[in-house]
Parts: sequence; C-alpha cells; structure tokens
Amino acid sequence: MAIDKSIYRVFRLTDNRLIVEQPSSSTNDYDGTSIPRKNSKFLVVNENSLSVEEYPTIFDNDNVNFQLEFTCSGVIGFIQLCFTRYLLVITAKKLSATLQSHKIWKITAGAAIPINVQHPNIHDENIDEETLAKLTLDNELLESIKLIINSGNLYFSTTYDLTHSLQHSYLQTTSNKGQTIIDDRYWFNQYLQKPLLEGGLELKPWLLKVICGFTGSINFKDIPIEEDDTSVVNTFTVTLISRLSIKRLGTRYIKRGLDWEGNAANSVEMEQLCFHHDYINNKLISSYVQLRGSAPAVWKQTLDLSYRPELGIKPMTDEKVWRSIHKHLHDLKCQYIGVNENEKDNGLVICVNLLDTTGFEGDLTQNFSDAIEKFNSEKVVYEGFPIHKWCKKLNFRNMDILMNRVQDGLVNSGYFLADGDVPTLSQKKVTPMLVKQLQTGLCRVVSFIALQCIINKHKKKKSCLDSLDRTNLTCSLFAKFMIPLQINAQIKKEVYPAIPINGVTSTLDSEGSLSTIKKSMDISMKYLTNLWADSGDAISILYAGTKALKGDVTRTGKRQWIQGSLDDGVNSLTRYYLNNFSDGRKQDAYDLWSGKVTTSEMQKATEQSSTNGVSKVGHCNGTQKPIITKTKGLGYFLPPFLVDRIEPLLQATLDYTGSSLPSQIKTAKFIKTNQNSTLASLIAGVKLYAPEQVINVIEFTGKVTVFMYLLIIVKIFQINGEIIVDKQKLNLNRDQSNHEFLMTDLD
Repeated sequence: MAIDKSIYRVFRLTDNRLIVEQPSSSTNDYDGTSIPRKNSKFLVVNENSLSVEEYPTIFDNDNVNFQLEFTCSGVIGFIQLCFTRYLLVITAKKLSATLQSHKIWKITAGAAIPINVQHPNIHDENIDEETLAKLTLDNELLESIKLIINSGNLYFSTTYDLTHSLQHSYLQTTSNKGQTIIDDRYWFNQYLQKPLLEGGLELKPWLLKVICGFTGSINFKDIPIEEDDTSVVNTFTVTLISRLSIKRLGTRYIKRGLDWEGNAANSVEMEQLCFHHDYINNKLISSYVQLRGSAPAVWKQTLDLSYRPELGIKPMTDEKVWRSIHKHLHDLKCQYIGVNENEKDNGLVICVNLLDTTGFEGDLTQNFSDAIEKFNSEKVVYEGFPIHKWCKKLNFRNMDILMNRVQDGLVNSGYFLADGDVPTLSQKKVTPMLVKQLQTGLCRVVSFIALQCIINKHKKKKSCLDSLDRTNLTCSLFAKFMIPLQINAQIKKEVYPAIPINGVTSTLDSEGSLSTIKKSMDISMKYLTNLWADSGDAISILYAGTKALKGDVTRTGKRQWIQGSLDDGVNSLTRYYLNNFSDGRKQDAYDLWSGKVTTSEMQKATEQSSTNGVSKVGHCNGTQKPIITKTKGLGYFLPPFLVDRIEPLLQATLDYTGSSLPSQIKTAKFIKTNQNSTLASLIAGVKLYAPEQVINVIEFTGKVTVFMYLLIIVKIFQINGEIIVDKQKLNLNRDQSNHEFLMTDLD
C-alpha cells in the first residue's frame, strides 16, 4: 500500500537515541515492516538536543542497530519531568470532522517515550532517595499526562490550522487587520512543541498543531435553492470547532475567574463553519464565532469537601483587580471587533450573563454588571438573563425572550463569508479566498460552573440546571439562529445588511427565502442540536469531570424525567468526587503541559521530598526508601505484586502522619496523639486506592463508598476538609487558604 504521510515510525538506536521518520507523501510502496525508510530523513532525538539526519549518516556504522518503538500519527511534543525528558506521540486516531478537503482527526491514544531509557529499578534497595523521588514523581505525572492525551478531547489536522478561526487565518495574510489581536492561545501543545519551533525550518515537517475541545461535522440535506421551486436542492456541511484556551488552563475549582493578565478560566472559542457539500464547484464558506468562559472577576472557591465551597470575590476597588478586568474586556474588543472598531452599527461584544441576580450568584452578577458599566465602552454591552428566574420549572420556551433581545445584535455582528479554498498548511496551490463579509462582533456567554438548585417554597420541589448546560443551551440557540443566515448567504450569494440599533425588532422570520430555508432545516436541525450538545459535554468533562447536567434538555428541548434525573444524579456525585479527590493531579498535568511548572520548580519539589524523607509532591507514593524490600526480610516471602500494592499504602501513611495531618488531629475531639498513625492509614489507604476515573458501575460504586467513608471520618474526628482533598503537588508556594488571596493564587 502507499505510504500515508500521517503515519511514520519511532525507532530507538543501540546508543539510546530516538529517531523519528519524516512524514512523507511518497507513493513508494510500504510493506509494513519495522525497518526505517532509506529515502527518509530522520528527526534525531538526544537527551538535550534535536537534529535532522539522513539514513546513511545514522546507519554508516555496522554496529548501529535499532528497534521499533511505536508507529505514530504525529509528534505532540516533548516534556521534561524530574528524571528525564519524554517524547509524546500519537499512536491512534479517528476521523472526527471535515472542512472542505481538510480532514480533522481525534487523538484516541498516545504514548510517552523516555528519551533516556536507562531507568534504574524503583525497588532497588540501593537506590538513592533523590533518584527514587524523581522516578516516582515521573511515573505519577506521566499517568496524568497520558489521561490528557487519551481523553478523546485533542484534535489535529495535517493540512489545516485548527488553532485559529477562519477569519483570523484570513486576517493573518492581510495588512488590513486593524487592531485585531491574533495569537496562539488555542494552540494547546505549543509549549510542548517549543524544541521543534526553536530548531528552525529543517524541523518544520514534525511540527503539529493540536487543539483541545471538540470537533464534529453534520450535513443539512434537501435545502432548496429557489424560494418558489423546492425540487432543486443542495446539501451543506456544518462543522463545529470548539477550542479551549491555554492561557488559564485548569479544573473546575482550582481555576476560577480571571488571572492578573485578564485571562478567563475555561475560555472556549466555538466556531460554526458552513460550506457546500460540493465544495469543488461551490467554494463559498461561512464561519460564525462565539465565546464562553468563567465570570470576568477575580474570584475563587477552595475545596474543603463541602458540596458548595465558599465563594470569595476581590473587589474592583483594588487597582490590580480592575486592571485584570479591564485587560479582559479590552482583549475581547481587540480579538473580535478590531477590524470594525469605528463602525457605528457593527462591532459589539454582547456579554450575556446567565447568573442569578440573588443568592449565591448574586455577588458575581453585580460585579459583572458594574464592570461593564465602569469599562464604559459603547462597543461592549451587558445583557443579563438569569435562567433560573425566566425558565422556572424547566420552561425553556422563555429562552425566546433572550433571543428577541439579542437577535439584532447577532445579525449586526454577522459572520465571516468568503469564496475560495480554505487556507492550507502545505505548499499546495489553492484558490485565494475572496472575502465578502467579516464577522464584526461577538457574544461572550457567562455562567457559573456549579450545581444550583432553586426551591419552589410552595410545592417544595427543586429545579436544578448546571451552568455548563445553561451556557451550552444558550450558545446552541445562538448557533441555530445564525445557521439559516449562513446558508442563505451561500445560496443567494449576498448577506443581510446591518439593522440600525434603534430598538426596532427585526423582521427576519418573515423573510421569504430565509423562511423557506428554515422550514427545510427542521428535520436536520436535531443533528445540529446534538452536535452542540456533544461539544458541551466535551467542555464539561475537561473542566468539571463529567458530561453536562440536563443534557437531555439541550438535545431534545424537554426534560426526560426518569433517565435524565438518574444521569444527573450520577454525574453530580461523580463531579463531587473527582473535584475533591483527583483534580489536583489533573491540574499538575495541565500546568506541566502548558509550561506553568518549570524544571527548576520540579527539582525543588524533589529536593524537598528527599530532604524531608516524606513525599510533599507525590501522590502518597514512596518517595523515600522502600519499607518492604523485595529481596530480603518480609518482602522475600511475599509475592512481588502484593508488595507493589502494600508499599504505596505504607508510604502514604507515613506521608500523612509526618506532614500536616497530625497538627489538625491534635485539636480534634476523641483523638489522642498516639492514634495518629491509625487515622492516617484510614485516610491515606482509601484515597490511594480510590478510582481516579469513573467510567463504569464498579468504579462509581467505589467512588460513592470512598467519599461517604471520608466524610464520616472528617465529621467524627472534626478534621479540616482542605487537608483531605487532592491538591496540586507542584504548587508548593501557593497559599490554599480560603480567607485571603495572594498573587500566586492567580498565576
């Protein structure tokens, strides 16, 4: 068969170097053997350097042998951990979406290949404490890194730049981008690709841009071309690309609000692209972009085993806080309306706030409203719509009220429309895009990422809607409103003019051709709804750990009371468990992935652990000398697999007993100091063997048992819940207190 340019191999040489074949579009036959291609160039990976060499240069010595390590579909990048550096590669993929001729792939599996393969045995009784600490921490962090790679939330294309919207890709090639800011905030593996970026043009063939989020495609069939003749129809493909920003990457409770640079947590750019199914003969393509993210304020919640941790907000009277909020709002203007900054009726950033105006969310709502007012820009407007107030008893037909408020702004913002081939990363000649319209505004949707329950005082019933679902429900409604406009523009080859901002209601629904298109889309609209629901689930899993609650409402428009309620119960409990007992490890992996934790900081962590004789950084794993040695004493008689299971428990017990737990226990009732070790074992053991993921009934049952057990321990012995939850292990200098903020809390 012909060589697939997206399939190549990684080999290890006898001198311990790794070599990676160059991706090739050659039509030479490839017989599937594990022998390096003689006509290929190779990326040669040493422990501290990269180079490109040809086959004869590498294999000119008869003593050089090799072995196949992996067949891969791409190089994700390089990551330096405590003991050595690792090459991250894609080992499995599947087609996720298309964009004209471009294919978008989902990464389904990956591998981390140590560049220095000479690892000492972690159970060697002669191993020094510092090496043991490094190896143990590497093993733990690699597990979390692999969870990111294998999550199914990473996507790439070898021919198209997924990290930018179509409009931004176009503006990068022109000199007329005005004040528009275009950067690499959605290039998810940029930090990992740094060695390749710094290596010059010869390393370019191995560069690969990866995004985190979601992609998918659906078809709208039988769309009439003529208003009066429905027999002539077309098919249009809609592709959704959701990109998670790398700027403030993190999990649900660890990353909230803004950092000091104005970057919002869980910031996701969502782009809805539409093009003709026969894109060879009809090259028109349109793109509509909207944004979602955490509330633009400096705020936080600290996990302490409570179901809804206390909310803390820094006031805008603090100069540093206001500077952060101002940067955020100014960045929105420059990213999305920089081209049309001076147009009167175009270029609005509509900040849609779905938070409640009272109760737990009331302070955030007031802060948000005050921030927009203080920013004082006619280009940034505020639209408050507390869903819990307007959609009581899950009556989501009232979302039409919000649509009536914002639809003129949506039409005025428009969408990107162009005729020509989508830009390609290759040197292949394409038809340049002739741009007919730019998107000149944006909807920025905000909600609160927590389960909120509104109680009907008269009927004593609860109505719960998770904000991740609130946000996605709203974004999907905006997208479904815009898609007929996108398709109509491609059929009529014209766009709707801007509607003067004077309070006059648009008459879009009564337009003849648009009305015909809407009717023809009714059957296929459910597929678009599901596409957006899938995107919402993916974003929810990344941030909160489970699919969005009330997903059935997003998909069907109504509540499936039995199955929906059961799913929400499982997801709510799973979120509570994961947020408290595994998000610390996940955050460490995110920080390593994005370059927030440096090699020197990891070195400091391992030095501290080996100096203290207990783990300050590992997940209660042995970062000191083994308590049970396999080659002597009790370990001589025990099966090795049993020693491997018992040893971490003993180390974890020492960890809890020797660090912060005893000081808490000494003040607790019913506890004496000589009982510290027993209590530490009760806590450490259950945390250590609790499931890190929840993907089946057995793990769910184990999870329920774990968190009920720990809650009982905490309540009986009156232990501060902050000690029990899983924290970041690499942020040794960060104050985790819920009562004060430090700059380091916000990166």
